[in-house]
Amino acid sequence: MNTNTADTEAIASTDVTADTTAISDPAAITRLFDRYLRSLDDRGAYDESWAAAFFTEDATTSTPAGNVRGRDAIAANVRMAMGLFDQTVHFGSNYLIDVDGDRATLLGNQLSTHVIVRQPAGGIPGRPPPRAPSARRPGPRTRP
Repeated sequence: MNTNTADTEAIASTDVTADTTAISDPAAITRLFDRYLRSLDDRGAYDESWAAAFFTEDATTSTPAGNVRGRDAIAANVRMAMGLFDQTVHFGSNYLIDVDGDRATLLGNQLSTHVIVRQPAGGIPGRPPPRAPSARRPGPRTRP
């Protein structure tokens, strides 16, 4: 990451902080984050091995899906968020990377397009029911 309606997020800011003892090169950090975004669209398991490929135990993320700390919490957050979508496309850009010793912080823009999962009759368990479209009728047109 509906008779399918596409939900396109405005540019969202994503901040990821992770230990980078093996990676202190900003270009390598950029590639790592791009691989992370691509992995979201590949629709994998988002399990422990997936999370270990991108995050350290004490990593934090701040995204529209929430602010979380720790590799396991990040994986659970991603599984929850990605479970809402049939398909996704994620693009990252304008990375600002701050390397401080064996730690790095990446701040960048993310543009995401999400195709929402078809809702079963009665909606998705644990989620509020979808709002009905407004039945607004146009009034008579008058000219000045």
